[in-house]
Amino acid sequence: MFRIFSGLVFVSVVITCFISLILEQYNTGEHLRRSLHSPNERKKRAYSLGNAPPYPGADDDNLLWFVQISDIHISRFYDKSRISDLEKFCTETIDAINPAIVLVTGDLTDAKTENKMGSLQYEVEWQAYNNILKRSRVLEKTKWIDIRGNHDTFNIFSLDSVSNYYRKYSVHQKEGSFHYIHQTHFGNYSFICVDATLKPGLKQPYNFFGILNKTQMQELSDLATKSFSSNLSVWFGHYTTSTIVSPSPGIREVMSSAVAYLCGHLHTFRGLMPVLHSRHSQGTLELELGDWMDNRRYRILAFDHDLFSFADLNFEEWPAVLITNPKSALYSNPVVEPLGKIQNSTHIR
Repeated sequence: MFRIFSGLVFVSVVITCFISLILEQYNTGEHLRRSLHSPNERKKRAYSLGNAPPYPGADDDNLLWFVQISDIHISRFYDKSRISDLEKFCTETIDAINPAIVLVTGDLTDAKTENKMGSLQYEVEWQAYNNILKRSRVLEKTKWIDIRGNHDTFNIFSLDSVSNYYRKYSVHQKEGSFHYIHQTHFGNYSFICVDATLKPGLKQPYNFFGILNKTQMQELSDLATKSFSSNLSVWFGHYTTSTIVSPSPGIREVMSSAVAYLCGHLHTFRGLMPVLHSRHSQGTLELELGDWMDNRRYRILAFDHDLFSFADLNFEEWPAVLITNPKSALYSNPVVEPLGKIQNSTHIR
């Protein structure tokens, strides 16, 4: 049985590579590049802002924080504590942190058969997820943005399918990439979703990779352009960029104006890779978050005077601490962050 499953995975990789070669023939690179501000322009702007007040000080001002959770995998057959713990997270943890936004980056449900070899959308899993949101009343406390992962699209051969329970039981309910602007009295912040899920959604294991076509890439380029008027932008999606097939110049180039890209999907490789963080060539951080399914991981993120910081945490481990100033030099992005504000700051925050 294992040999059969391994063979299916190999075939899916071959098919995805073939599709990648086809998409690379699209000549979209030049148009997309023209739509993006140059890194030098963004860096000059960040430097200028870094030397201008206000600076991080004693007052709790110019501070926005939010939370990410990923790969919940509510299952009809396995580990019922995923459900009870998520409800506790939506009450006790969210109440304690009080985030402005919660990003749920895909795989809300497991959609696997009992033997784990097949896939099928189970309405009872989606109902369990929806009931948690209702009982906890978390939607009254924060902006809850939940997007699809590959498990949420297993066996969905049409977006109009009666088995597409995401349209019925999620909060966002809509497919496709989008741009959410969070407004504050000290500026606006852009959150751009990258929806690379397959249409139609194939069975397990054939949709491990996400795909973006020419039209979708242009839509994302347009969203990037619209985000230039915001203080900073964060992109988020389910797939890591290494598992997204996209035409030239590639998804990393299109999101290069973002301070960070937040995702899930790879879990922790069964504990072999507990931290999956990287930096794109133009400075954007790619921050994969460990799963809720087995590891009960979540993340707190913040903009403090437009300095970006985050902490990956374990559910029910307290205190939950995020130092926003001075921020970690390892995760700095001088292309978009006003790092000069750290030098002019007066307090650890």
